[in-house]
Amino acid sequence: MNYSGANEKWLPVPVEPYGKAYEVSNLGRVRSLPRLANSEYFIRHIHGGLMKGRERKDGTKTVTLSVQRQRTKFVIADLVAMAFGEVSANA
Repeated sequence: MNYSGANEKWLPVPVEPYGKAYEVSNLGRVRSLPRLANSEYFIRHIHGGLMKGRERKDGTKTVTLSVQRQRTKFVIADLVAMAFGEVSANA
């Protein structure tokens, strides 16, 4: 897939609490935003960047998002559909 910065629009992930930590694009890419992450013992700086994701056996791309040790796996196409108000292919 060709990625053109001029046509790409980014919106926060429409699922709480991940909306403040991740963004999804209309071209099906997911990126992590720079932020500070607290743990029991220390604070670490997350630099942010594009997420790689994984491809399931059926060809669907997924990504695992994490905020405050809460991890959830999402289908990238579903995140794009929710963020940009389109109907998901799986719905």
